[in-house]
Amino acid sequence: MPQDINDGAIDTLNIAKISETRAASLHKHRLRVGDIIIARRGDLGRAAAVTEKETGYVCGTGCFLLRLQGTNLNTQLISLLYSDPRIQRQVEGLAVGSTMKSLNNEIMGKLVFPLAETHEQELIVKYIETHSSFAKILNRQLQKLRHQKSGLMHDLLTGKVAVKV
Repeated sequence: MPQDINDGAIDTLNIAKISETRAASLHKHRLRVGDIIIARRGDLGRAAAVTEKETGYVCGTGCFLLRLQGTNLNTQLISLLYSDPRIQRQVEGLAVGSTMKSLNNEIMGKLVFPLAETHEQELIVKYIETHSSFAKILNRQLQKLRHQKSGLMHDLLTGKVAVKV
């Protein structure tokens, strides 16, 4: 479901589960490596490339299953580009519905993505992954520093630590 797509990955922490019998009846909607799962309604900026770990999961009705088989497109790159503001402006302009915007096959077919040669696509993905992991490390450090600052401010403001004037 859309709420299970976070930061470009499928989050299994609170994922809904169905029986294997029910999943077998939905074989067309079972995920494979190389698929891209996209939020069909609500927060339309959510997208993730399916990995080995998610193979066999079932695409819920709130998501759009994109299969790019037979192309030279790097699914990691397409899922990353999908969240880019330029693509999201296209999505916003094409999405239908007044209460809750949603996607359909026709809209997805109209999206225009910047593309590069296969080798360049792989380099771009590696570059983005490297910088994203570095950004996550910096974010964790920032959170620790904010927590430390909060504790120090508390100590100063409650008089736990004397301030020399």
